[in-house]
Amino acid sequence: RATHRLRKKHGPRIHSKSKTISRRSIVRKPTTLTNHPDRPPHNNGVIASSIFRTARSCRRSILLILLSAPFFTYGVLVFRFATNIPYQDDFDAALDFMNQFTHSTTLVKRVKLIDMQHNEHRIVLDRLVFLGSYYLQTRVNFRTAIIFGNVGWLLTTAALMTIAHRHFRLSLPRLLPIPYILLSFVHYENMFFAMAAIQNYWFIFLSVLFLYWLTTARPLGYLAVLFPITLFTSGGGLAL
Repeated sequence: RATHRLRKKHGPRIHSKSKTISRRSIVRKPTTLTNHPDRPPHNNGVIASSIFRTARSCRRSILLILLSAPFFTYGVLVFRFATNIPYQDDFDAALDFMNQFTHSTTLVKRVKLIDMQHNEHRIVLDRLVFLGSYYLQTRVNFRTAIIFGNVGWLLTTAALMTIAHRHFRLSLPRLLPIPYILLSFVHYENMFFAMAAIQNYWFIFLSVLFLYWLTTARPLGYLAVLFPITLFTSGGGLAL
C-alpha cells in the first residue's frame, strides 16, 4: 500500500534505460567545426583563390595599359604638331591637282586627273582625301590630311598585333615590342608629310590586310574589292 501511494503521488516509475534514451532524443549536443591539424582551413583556399584572380586581373590591366601607351602618345603628338602647311610633293599632289580639277569642265577629264600618275605611283586615295577636305572644309586642309594618314599607321600597328595574337598565339607580354618599335618617331618625315602619310601608311595597312585575308578563308569578293583599293593607293610598276 505504501508503494502504491508513492506511485500515485509521484506518478509512474520510469525505467532507467528508457529515461536515458529519452534524454538522448531530447538533448542535442552542439556541433562544433574543428579543423584537422594537418589540413588547411577552407577559408584560406577561398582567400588565396581570390588573391590570385585579383593579381591576374591587375597584371592584365597593366599589360593593356603598356600596350596602349604608344598609341596614345603617338596620337597626341601627331594631333599636337600637325600643321596646315604643304611640304615638298604636297604642292604637286594636292594644290596643283586641285587647281586643275576645279578648272576642269568635263567628268572624263576629272576622272583622268584623279587617276593621273604621280611619278611612278598611282595615288588615287591621296587625291580623294584632298577632294574630300576641299569640299567638306572649303579648302585643302593639310593638317586634316596628316591626321588621316597617321590613322592608317595606327591601324597597321593594331592589325599586326591582332594577327600576332590570334594567328600566331603570342601572349600579351610578347606583343609589347611591336607598338614601341612601330610607333617610334624615326619616320617623322612621313608623319608630318600629308600626301606621303596617306600614301605610305595606308598602302602598308591595306597590303597587310589583303595578305592576311588571302591566307584565310575570306570570300573572294572581299579580295576583289580590296586589291584595286590597295593598288591605287600607292601602286607602281609596268602594269600601271
